Amino acid sequence: MKTFISLLILQVSWLASAALETKQAHSVAQLVFEEQAITPGRNLVLGLYLELEDGWHSYWSNPGDSGATPQFKWKVPEGFVVTGPFFSVPERIEVGSAVNFGYQKEAFYRFELQNNLTQVSSRSIPISLHAEWLVCSQICIPAQFQFDFSFPVSAELEPSPKAPLIARFQRTLPEPVGPLNLDWKVEEDETLLEIRDSSSLEVIDVFPKNDWKVDLKKPKIERKGNSTLVTFKGPKSGLPENPALLVFRRSGEGDTIHSTELTGRGGAAPQSTSGFLGAFLFAFLGGLLLNLMPCVFPVLSIKVFSVLEQAGKGKAWVRHSSLVYAAGILVSFSLLGLTLAALRSWGEAVGWGFQLQNPYLLVILIFLFLCLGASFLGGIDLSWLQVGAGQSLTNQAGWTGEFFSGVLCVVVASPCTAPFMGAALGYAISQPLPVLMTVFLALGIGLSFPYLILSTVPQAARVLPRPGLWMETVKEVMAFPLFATVIWLLWVLAQSATPFAGIGVLTGALVSGIGLWANRIKKK
Repeated sequence: MKTFISLLILQVSWLASAALETKQAHSVAQLVFEEQAITPGRNLVLGLYLELEDGWHSYWSNPGDSGATPQFKWKVPEGFVVTGPFFSVPERIEVGSAVNFGYQKEAFYRFELQNNLTQVSSRSIPISLHAEWLVCSQICIPAQFQFDFSFPVSAELEPSPKAPLIARFQRTLPEPVGPLNLDWKVEEDETLLEIRDSSSLEVIDVFPKNDWKVDLKKPKIERKGNSTLVTFKGPKSGLPENPALLVFRRSGEGDTIHSTELTGRGGAAPQSTSGFLGAFLFAFLGGLLLNLMPCVFPVLSIKVFSVLEQAGKGKAWVRHSSLVYAAGILVSFSLLGLTLAALRSWGEAVGWGFQLQNPYLLVILIFLFLCLGASFLGGIDLSWLQVGAGQSLTNQAGWTGEFFSGVLCVVVASPCTAPFMGAALGYAISQPLPVLMTVFLALGIGLSFPYLILSTVPQAARVLPRPGLWMETVKEVMAFPLFATVIWLLWVLAQSATPFAGIGVLTGALVSGIGLWANRIKKK
């Protein structure tokens, strides 16, 4: 009878664990464990297992140029300790010019629960895990979930149905391979690693850790006699104590992959300002290149059209208009940085483009771009809004329109990532508020730089064509990038909410169109 009750408790425990699952952000997350119960004096292996949709990925301990490492907060009773996470071998994932380290299709983050129990008891052990992870494709969507569970205590070892899954990922964790004969050489623009007496090893890749600032692209790997030479590109810097993860195969073991932690010469890299200065420069260049990104072009077209149409107003207009537009961008980036810092300090898993994960804001932007596109085609009159091109810039409403054009540019640009931005943002998010704000302002300066040039050198406006009837055709053509943006925003809305949300928005657009048509008929 006692054995039957024990097995019944274990079965109930497993049924409860099967509910420890959530589907969000293009991933299915499960809290899995190796055994059905806690055994006194024996560590229990736990893990967060992610199944990822095609085209989406999560991150390693070093996320790379962009992204974020998963965050885990455990709550366990006194006398229990959770160690981990332990990360399996990552992949190199290139998104545009950014190089990320992470996992596609599936990921597993391993933990061990240690206990000081000396005997079996009838009480269950409550355990809680608050997990936050980021899932990215062309855009990133954060996910978080609170896993709560109570483990029974048993002297009998009863593997759970997830034990084979855990065993499979156990083989992908780093392992000690005995002493390696390493020789590190740090030069001006590259770091050389020689693995001597490595004829029995086939080096596949070497992944730098968080505190080693080298180029994240795959290093050059060469065999020279009995040694392997690995060359990393990057600025001269100190070598951390544990700089990288070595991934390799052993002779005679086929395609079996192993990994091990490499050691440096000891000592952490000295602190310097090179990280901050590099992030500032990369942020400026990234902001400048952001002007060429597809998501920014529709809003940029509104500003360019405004400049073209008002080119005859003189140098004063060019200067003041450009400064107000740039002010809208810089103020928006400042608010964006403050909001992101505040949310992260409150424990939210947010990153670049977080505001476009709000479905309400997406709906507002969709209708705004629909209205702007219809206005460009002459379908509706938005002159009363003082937002579009062709507005009077001799009154307060005109300056307000220029300012909010800059605000709109930042809102729509935020989900895009231009070259150089990933490294700058990855650095900024992990730094104190003053550094984060400075990097965000550098992004804003880069994005607004062409207009700041116009404000300081208004003579540059002379190269622009003069206004004429051709402007009407240009305005109508520029409506179509706005409608393309609406399609993209509908796709983002379907990803962050449900596909039915997009249908609801389109239905609202249809009803609005009927209302505008009825109003025009009434006026006739």
